[in-house]
Amino acid sequence: MSDLASLNARARLIFRQIVEGYLETGAPVGSRLLSEVLEPQLSPASIRATMAELERSGLLYAPHVSAGRLPTQSGLRLFIDGLLQVSELTAEERDIIAPDTQADLGAEQLLKQAVDSLSGLSQCAGLVLSPGADPIIKHIEFTPISDDQILVILVDEANQVENRVIAKPRDLLPATLAEVSNYLNTRLKGRTLEELRREAQSELEHLRTELGELTAQIVAAGGGALGRRGDDERPSPGTPAKTPGGGGGGRL
Repeated sequence: MSDLASLNARARLIFRQIVEGYLETGAPVGSRLLSEVLEPQLSPASIRATMAELERSGLLYAPHVSAGRLPTQSGLRLFIDGLLQVSELTAEERDIIAPDTQADLGAEQLLKQAVDSLSGLSQCAGLVLSPGADPIIKHIEFTPISDDQILVILVDEANQVENRVIAKPRDLLPATLAEVSNYLNTRLKGRTLEELRREAQSELEHLRTELGELTAQIVAAGGGALGRRGDDERPSPGTPAKTPGGGGGGRL
């Protein structure tokens, strides 16, 4: 038996009643109990005949001769697969979901609303995963946080904030950090994080000539640090990320 759709309507009804009765009580379900639930829709003879067919199909079994029926492992698997089959939303379900999808929400709030709607409709726990694509960069900034540390702040188009702490070269002036930020925002804005990392590395010789060795060091360190982000460190929308190497994250 490949799926519930291969059973006729009567077999599906009886099979469902038996599985749900077993899940509720843990006890075999007999034809007498089914008759009380399904009459006058189905006669006792029809119920017994259908139970026998389901047993021959390997979906039910009798733990002993005089007992009712229990679902087999194959039967339970078939039942669960049937629960997971995708169907069209009803008009009522669409009306419930529509306000959440049409509202002007940020990415984080939209995902939360989606989980709440799915959980409410399915009466099950909901889990929504956002795609793990490399984000497009919106803004990058270098800010001194101590005598020997610089905070690299990166914001993507979804307003996710990524922070990293890098070493600060000696004799570095605050004006140089502003110059680096302006240079990268002008040249690399709209690129992905990986593209920024690669292109920042390729720009090092040009930076050494145009802006100086200290600038090149900052870009190399910042690009390398941001390029080490793992999937498990992806920040939530609008929230600061972890800052390895000390220092706290901050928002723009």
